[in-house]
Amino acid sequence: EIESKQMADVGLEPIVSITDHDSIDACLKVNEAGEGTRAPISLEWTVPFEYGFFHVGVHNLPPDRAVEITKTLLDYTFVEENHSNENLQAMFAMLNDLPGVLVILNHPIWDIELVGPARHEVLLKDFIKTHGRWIHAFEINGFRSWSENKRVIEMAEALGIPIAAGGDRHGCKRNTVINLTNADTFEEFFNEIRLEKNS
Repeated sequence: EIESKQMADVGLEPIVSITDHDSIDACLKVNEAGEGTRAPISLEWTVPFEYGFFHVGVHNLPPDRAVEITKTLLDYTFVEENHSNENLQAMFAMLNDLPGVLVILNHPIWDIELVGPARHEVLLKDFIKTHGRWIHAFEINGFRSWSENKRVIEMAEALGIPIAAGGDRHGCKRNTVINLTNADTFEEFFNEIRLEKNS
């Protein structure tokens, strides 16, 4: 409601995708809540990689398979024996095969695993080199500093990857950045980024 209101107040038709960490429960409840309510089923997936991890926004899972797909993703996250580049590639390939699903590398510069900026940068480069072809966009995050977001924008431009606005406001405040689009549906918006590489 907070996100929708800030857009409606300036005459924009809101499209809001909410991601909880490693859970789609809230998205399912929002869609059950009322008539005409339609939010994409999305999550912020914790992706272990080498000595750290990344947060990946997975947006617009197909409703009839969302629970099953989420379980598969979380089995990768929480079962250590599953951690391998081959298995992770299979997870990304599965998501990429789903039309309308958008995969965003959230706050990529942020050293969330607390390994230190230099080690995080090496980890990020290795992650993008190994799995970057499956990433549809990089997130600029309304919770992070402008200097960090500027680095994300520069990295995205250098690699030819679109950017998308995201949050981490945890439902307490509206986000400080939004995406603008002429799309009328989630699927059209996601295809703008995913297929046309336009944001």
